[in-house]
Amino acid sequence: MLLAEFPQVQAEQETFTFPENQAVGTLVTTISGSSARGGSLSYYIASGNLGNTFIVDQVTGQLSVGQALDFEAIQKYVVWIEARDTGFPPFSSYKKLEVTVVDVNDNAPEFEQDPFIAEIVENLSPRKLLTVAAVDRDSGLNGQLIYEIIEGNTENSFSINRATGEIRSVRPLDREKLSRYTLTIKASDKGTPLQSTTVKVIINVLDENDNAPRFSQIFSASVPENAPLGFTVTRVTTSDEDIGMNAISRYSIRDTSLPFIINPSTGDITVSRLLNREDTDRYRIRVSAHDSGWTVSTDVTVFVTDVNDNAPRFTKPSYYLECPELPGIGLKVTQVSATDPDEGSNGHVFYFIKSQSEFFRINATTGEIFNKQYLRYQNSSGSSNVNINRHSFIVTSSDRGNPPLLSETTVTINIVDSNDNAPLFLAPKYFTPVTKNVRAGTNLIKVTAVDDKDFGLNSEVEYFLSDESKTNKFRLDRNTGWISVSSSLMADLNKKFLFKVKAKDKGNPPLSSEVAVEIVVTEENYHTPEFSQSHMSVTIPESHSVGAVIRTVSARDRDAAMNGLIKYNISSGNEAGNFAINTTTGTLTLAKPLDFELCQNPEDYFPKVLENAPSGTTVIRLNASDADSGPNAVIAYAIQSSDSDLFVIDPNTGTITTQGFLDYETKQSYHLTIKAFNVPDEERCSFASVNIQLEGTNEYVPRFVSKSRSPSKPRSLYVLLTQHWPCNQLLQP
Repeated sequence: MLLAEFPQVQAEQETFTFPENQAVGTLVTTISGSSARGGSLSYYIASGNLGNTFIVDQVTGQLSVGQALDFEAIQKYVVWIEARDTGFPPFSSYKKLEVTVVDVNDNAPEFEQDPFIAEIVENLSPRKLLTVAAVDRDSGLNGQLIYEIIEGNTENSFSINRATGEIRSVRPLDREKLSRYTLTIKASDKGTPLQSTTVKVIINVLDENDNAPRFSQIFSASVPENAPLGFTVTRVTTSDEDIGMNAISRYSIRDTSLPFIINPSTGDITVSRLLNREDTDRYRIRVSAHDSGWTVSTDVTVFVTDVNDNAPRFTKPSYYLECPELPGIGLKVTQVSATDPDEGSNGHVFYFIKSQSEFFRINATTGEIFNKQYLRYQNSSGSSNVNINRHSFIVTSSDRGNPPLLSETTVTINIVDSNDNAPLFLAPKYFTPVTKNVRAGTNLIKVTAVDDKDFGLNSEVEYFLSDESKTNKFRLDRNTGWISVSSSLMADLNKKFLFKVKAKDKGNPPLSSEVAVEIVVTEENYHTPEFSQSHMSVTIPESHSVGAVIRTVSARDRDAAMNGLIKYNISSGNEAGNFAINTTTGTLTLAKPLDFELCQNPEDYFPKVLENAPSGTTVIRLNASDADSGPNAVIAYAIQSSDSDLFVIDPNTGTITTQGFLDYETKQSYHLTIKAFNVPDEERCSFASVNIQLEGTNEYVPRFVSKSRSPSKPRSLYVLLTQHWPCNQLLQP
C-alpha cells in the first residue's frame, strides 16, 4: 500500500478559541480533502470529542458546536477528524484540531450549606463564631469571592472577613435583649458582570445566669384567724429574664417563728400554726427566691381578719359600790365596762340588765347605770337578816357578731346613808344661871343636838366650842354636851358669858350647826321654881285654830333678881311641834292644825323607879301589837326623844332599863318618847309617852342650907296635854 493512496486532508484553521458561552451550532471550521483512489470523502470525529460537544457533517466536513461549552468542565478539546474514502477497503486520513474554551463568568458562588447555624454564650468578649464558605466554579476573577453582611446585623453586633467569610462578634451579646440573630451573608465574585449569592446565618445566643429573679408584684393577702392548718394564704411568683435552669426559682421563708410555711417549688404560702388576730393582726413575711446564682427577697403582708371568737370581758368579775342616797331620778350610779378584742361588729359591745331591775336601768352603749327610783337609805336594825339597802342584779354584755357572744357580771349597789342632815339642837338657845361659888367640875347645862335622819357615823354627834368662843371658865364635854365649870367664878358676879357651841356629826364631810349658850353668874340660887299645879289636863276640839291660846302655865321663884326670873319651855311631849309656849309668860298656843280623823291617842306610861337604882334596872316593858302577820308584823323599838341619856330600850323586847346614876335631888322626873315601827318599813310606826317618876330614898340627915348650894339648872314641871294628835307625831320640846 502506497502512502499516496491515503486521502489528503486539510483544514482552514487547526486551533480555535471559543468562550464557553459560545452558541450551540457555531461553525468551528470545514474539513476538506481528496482521495487518489477517487470518490468522495466522508468525515467523522475520530476522538477527543469529550461530551460529544462537537458534531461534523459527514458530507461537507463542517465541524460545529453541538453542545454548550463549559469551561468549568473542559477547558480544551483536541479533536481528531477522520476523512474516509469510498474504496475497499476504505482508506482514512486524520486531522487534529485544538479548541480552547475561554472562561466566562457564568457561575454564581455557591455556599457549602444553607443556613449556617452557630451558638455563642451571652456576655462573652468578641470572638470568632464561624466561617461561611462559598465556591465559584469560574476561574480567575470570575471565581474570586468577597463576603459581606447585608441584613440582620442588629446594632452591628457582628463583622465578617470579606475575603475569608469569617464571622466574629463585635461586642458581648445579651441574650435577654436578643436571643437570636439571623444574618444574610452575600458572596460575590469579581467577574463582569459579577455573580453573587446569599445565605442565612443563624446565631443563637446561649443563656448565662446573669439575671436575678424578679417578683411579679407586691404581694398581700388576707386570712381568717380561724383558718385551718394547711390553708393556702397566697402564692408568690417570680419572673426571670434568663431561661432554662437559670430561670427556675425556689422559695423559702427565713423566719421560722412565723406561723406560715412556703412550698419551695410553687411559692404557695400556707398556715402552719393556728392564728389569733387578737394577738397579731398582721404579719410581714420575708420571702426569698433563689435561682442557680441569685437570691432576691420581698415582703409579703398577711392581714389576719377577725372571726367572732371572743366574748366581751368585763374589767371586773363583779362590781360593788357603796352608793350614797340618791334624791333624784336618772342619776348616774356607776358604770360597768367590758371590752371585746374582736374587730368591727364582732367587737362592738352593748349592755343590758339580764332581769329587769325595779330600781336601775343601763345605757346599752356606755354601760352607765342610772337609778329609776329615789334611793333612800333605810334603817335595817331590826331582826330581819335581809339587807334592804343592798341591790344586786346581773348585767350582760354582748357583741354584735353572728352569732353573738355574751358574758355576765354581778353588780351590787349598797345604798349607804348620805350625810345630808346636820345635827339639830333641841333648843334654839341655851341659858342657865350659875352661882359664883360653884365648884370647878360642876355640870351646869347640857346642850343636845340630834341627827336622827341620818344613820351610823353620820348620826353620831360631837360638841365643840366655836373658835371665837374659847373660854377658860367653862369646859364642854365633846361626847355628852355637858357644859361644866372649869375654873372659879368668884370674880365674875353678874357677868354674862355668851358663846357658841358647835354640834358636828362624824360624816364625811361632816355637817354641823351652832347654838348660842348664855351663862350668867349670880348669887346663890336658893329656891326652885314652883308651878301653881303639878299636873294639868286640857281638852280642845280638832277645829282649834293655829295660834289660839290653850292654857297659860304659871310658876313662881322666891329668889331675887336673876335667880328669880322664870323661863318656860316645853321639855318633852311636843316632838311633832304642834304646840308653842311663850318663854316669858308661859302661854301655851296651838302651832299646827289638828285632825282627829287622822290621829290616834298616844299611849302614856307613868312608871316609877327608886333613886340610886343600879344600872340595868328594868323600868318598864312596852308591848306593841300589829294586826299584820309574818314579816309584816315584826316590830322594833327605839327611843325617839328623851330629856336624859340615863335610860335605854331593848329594840327587840321594848324593855326600858337604867344606865348610870339616878339622883332624886338632881332630877325627879324624866320624859321619853318611844317609837314602835315595822321592819323594814320604818314609816309604819306608832309612838308612846313614858313619864318616869323618880322616888327618893332617905339618904341624908337634915342640915342647914349653906351658901355653897348651887343647883345645876332651873326646876321644871312636866305638863301632859291630852288630845288626838296626827299619826306618827308626838309633842316636841
